[in-house]
Amino acid sequence: MCMYTQRTYSYHSDWPSREMLFETDLRHLADENPNLNLISSRITNTSTLSLDGWWMSHSKWDQTVDCHHKDWGLCTKVLGVHCKSDSVRAIYQHIMFSPDAGVKGINFSVRSAAEKLYKMLPTAQEPFYTAVIHVKFSNGNSENLRLDFPDGSHPFLQKYIDYLLPANTKLTSVTVMLACYGYTGKVKFTDVILQPILSVSTFSSKAVSRSDLVEYCRPSKDEMSRIPKKKFKTELIASSSENDYDAITLVTHVSMDRINTLTQTAKYWSGPVCVTLYVPTQSTEPDTNYDWKSVTLYVPTQSTEPDTNYDWKRKYIKKKLHGINTATWNIIAVYANTVTDEYPISYMRNLAERLVKTKYMLLLDADFIISPDFTKKFTEVVATLSSTQDKVAFVVPAFEYLEEIENESLIPQTKDQLKVQLSTKSSNLAPFRIQESPEAHRATDYDMWYTAKKPYVVEMYTDKYEPYLVLRKWNNVPSFDERFTGDGINKVAHIMELKAAGFQFVVLTDVWVIHLPHKRKQFTEKLLQDPLQRLHNRLTRFEFVADLIFKYKLGPCTAR
Repeated sequence: MCMYTQRTYSYHSDWPSREMLFETDLRHLADENPNLNLISSRITNTSTLSLDGWWMSHSKWDQTVDCHHKDWGLCTKVLGVHCKSDSVRAIYQHIMFSPDAGVKGINFSVRSAAEKLYKMLPTAQEPFYTAVIHVKFSNGNSENLRLDFPDGSHPFLQKYIDYLLPANTKLTSVTVMLACYGYTGKVKFTDVILQPILSVSTFSSKAVSRSDLVEYCRPSKDEMSRIPKKKFKTELIASSSENDYDAITLVTHVSMDRINTLTQTAKYWSGPVCVTLYVPTQSTEPDTNYDWKSVTLYVPTQSTEPDTNYDWKRKYIKKKLHGINTATWNIIAVYANTVTDEYPISYMRNLAERLVKTKYMLLLDADFIISPDFTKKFTEVVATLSSTQDKVAFVVPAFEYLEEIENESLIPQTKDQLKVQLSTKSSNLAPFRIQESPEAHRATDYDMWYTAKKPYVVEMYTDKYEPYLVLRKWNNVPSFDERFTGDGINKVAHIMELKAAGFQFVVLTDVWVIHLPHKRKQFTEKLLQDPLQRLHNRLTRFEFVADLIFKYKLGPCTAR
């Protein structure tokens, strides 16, 4: 179990004194390396898998030059962003330390300024205008250290932390997050400095450089700190005996509160389906005896009392699936262990994939409409390709309805109808997540797709790309990484590994999917509005990227 604590240093009076934190034999070593800043000023290249530099998600930060030291006549690079009251705006940098770095502590300092930064109430979480470092140790434990800044309008203020590691621990990584949430206005950060405090013996015979301490070609964790995969009870609800190898299997997942979407799926897909169904619980303790009738299982009902009868639960599921021809469906129920379990999205996807018996599989979320004659059109395209499709990821362009559709007869049946609806003034149809997450599907190149007659290769890959895919089912297809639970990065991570493994992304030009609007899931809201939850998710991303770089010998591992 990974444990972490948190310390907040908001004002000078809260800061520990240097005399309290510095051991006598460490002070002079820190002073001898005053210019050794482990923070890189560069912005990460998103067209490759990289860890060095500042990485931002879909909220764009500006990097400018600001001459705020007017008395000194000096200028410096500044990172700035416009804050939003309903979602986190953050930028990150992940630093991995060599096992032999000999780091005993760190000095962390930041300058920040605010322009008309005002709280917007109410918000789901406390307003947040902070610089945070997540310090992770070799034993798997970690600690958050944060510097909070005041709202309003103010010039650049400097704050700092001097921190010594707990005894008998080694520093594995530091993840820096600059962020704001719950405010409107603009914030700027500059002079972000992370200076190591070294032991007396470390590099005593030579000057210390960043490359002596930072190492990006190694796995993210050692074997001692790896957390075992969580196990779930499962039950086969429906099983298909059909085995049409040349068909495409729809692979999807859904939670109990969204089980009705499967009825919608059945309207637009007549081929094989492999779906995992997540069943939450209100139990606070796991059922170690696997006696299902003793588990408190949660079903959305008008009653506030939890249901403890598993037979009734099975009947509820069967009732919701009534009317669906499940002759070609494989459905597995996945039962939560406790009420605190996060939705195991990657586990759910992998479990559904393992049920596939056909040559190809369409990886899709459950709340999508699939275009007519999908299998027929895909098969026609594949027949024209001369090369093997083992390492081809076929991209299915995705769109979304911005509001609920009242007349299903208006759902486009052809590509021409789809383009007409997209071009209509005040259209209810748009490329998927073009506003919220513009980089998620931008590389598909919708402008090219509208006129393309033949499949084309994706040329503008970025590390935020997350299209829906058709893949050939074979043993060496990378699975979803099960470190990712809830929402955030899980599908992006899968695309990153496909890219690292040498897959080519090819866009299909006569098929598509359309997302149906629905209320955001609770774990999605938490990721959007809880900065520390976001930091944890991004840390998992950085560790995953580190593992890809090491596994596939990319970037800093290329020459090794």
